[in-house]
Amino acid sequence: MEFFFPSLFQARENTDSYFLGRFSDLNEKERKKIRDLAGKGESGINGGFFPILNLANLDEIAVLYIKADSKIKDPIQILFSSSTNETPICINQKLIIVCEKNSKAKIIQHHVGSNESEFFDNSTTTILVDEEAQIDFFLINQVTEKASNFNSIHADLRKGSSFNFLSASFGGFLSRISLGIDLNGINASCNVEGVTVVKNSQISDIHSRISHNYPLCKSSQLQKNLISDKGHAIFAGKVQVHNGAYETESNQLCKSLLLSQTSKVDSMPILEINNEDVKCTHGSTVSDLDQEQLFYFKSRGIPIEKARFLLTIGFIKEIIEKLPKELNENLSESVNYLIKK
Repeated sequence: MEFFFPSLFQARENTDSYFLGRFSDLNEKERKKIRDLAGKGESGINGGFFPILNLANLDEIAVLYIKADSKIKDPIQILFSSSTNETPICINQKLIIVCEKNSKAKIIQHHVGSNESEFFDNSTTTILVDEEAQIDFFLINQVTEKASNFNSIHADLRKGSSFNFLSASFGGFLSRISLGIDLNGINASCNVEGVTVVKNSQISDIHSRISHNYPLCKSSQLQKNLISDKGHAIFAGKVQVHNGAYETESNQLCKSLLLSQTSKVDSMPILEINNEDVKCTHGSTVSDLDQEQLFYFKSRGIPIEKARFLLTIGFIKEIIEKLPKELNENLSESVNYLIKK
């Protein structure tokens, strides 16, 4: 199966728009800005044990620096590929993304593993979305089922900025996403969407925090979990509206589809409001395949297994389709394989 797509790769020669390289290659002014970001939020020392473990074991930091007023048309794909022979290893890696004022880009952070490699991928990502910047960020987990993948991510959104976050998690016997978003400017907005496919005895854990710290901000979140066999999915999503963040608009929803009697989901949407002038909703649904819909397919001569497959793939298709074309096709193949297996 192909993981790297040349059409998604931006050449290093495009240095007028951005820099992608090592922290040690930056000038002192840029290093200072990066240092100020490195320890913040869920990806820093306040993010708990795993981000601290990450910071303590870093040799280098990868940096993506998108310059002010840059409009990058094609996606930038950053591939984290890991493999081992016999001895399981712990891999700690950190990515810092700075999107300066009025910039626009699509960024793909893609985690993969070769064959049946066993490893613990402990990654952190820090993102600054400056004033009026627009960023689409895709987090893809396709590590092997013998590996584990932890991603701790923090995004700082400034005035008038827009941040679209989409995660797709299929790999790892244990996977976790810890996401924190701070809306730190008037008229900032974020849209968070995620799809998780859990099978066999996999455990997938999604923790998110969206904090409205300024007035006139908007956020939305949709998480879809597809669980089969003895899989276990966990969603704990918190939306905070702080004092003074008036005219906030926020909605949050987690939908889970259980495909077996032994599959399990824990869904905990949380809403904390310290302001009166807000429009906020949150909710959670858990279901199995609709028997009436299955009967409809059957009455039209469609075999029951085919009907189950169509309903299952349809459950997550609305999110998968928002990925760049190459990733959409690749992940659709992965989902088809997992569902049919």
